[in-house]
Amino acid sequence: LHKKGSTSRSWLPRLCVLKSCYIFYFPSESLNTPASGVVPLHSCTLTLPENGMRVFKYHKSTSARSGFEFAVKTNVGVNKNRNFFFTAETEEVRRDWCEAIKGMREEYGSECYL
Repeated sequence: LHKKGSTSRSWLPRLCVLKSCYIFYFPSESLNTPASGVVPLHSCTLTLPENGMRVFKYHKSTSARSGFEFAVKTNVGVNKNRNFFFTAETEEVRRDWCEAIKGMREEYGSECYL
């Protein structure tokens, strides 16, 4: 996945891991580095853009590309009411992530903690 930065607003590749109602995202393809951040999924809101696909620049050194975006709005903790924006290279990958997030919330419900 690619994640939109909260400060630079650039789309950067991130290794994302869904675990115990959190999305952990890492700066590289290695889990040997500390996570760059975490998205709590407790009572989150999952949204898709109306047209499903948009064109954006992943990073200033790359050309414009298209991707399938989804956003997770958090409802707890220090990131309350923050939107985290992600893109997948295919609609199938986006659908898989959205289904996994919904399934994780249904499985853990109110017991969605680390």
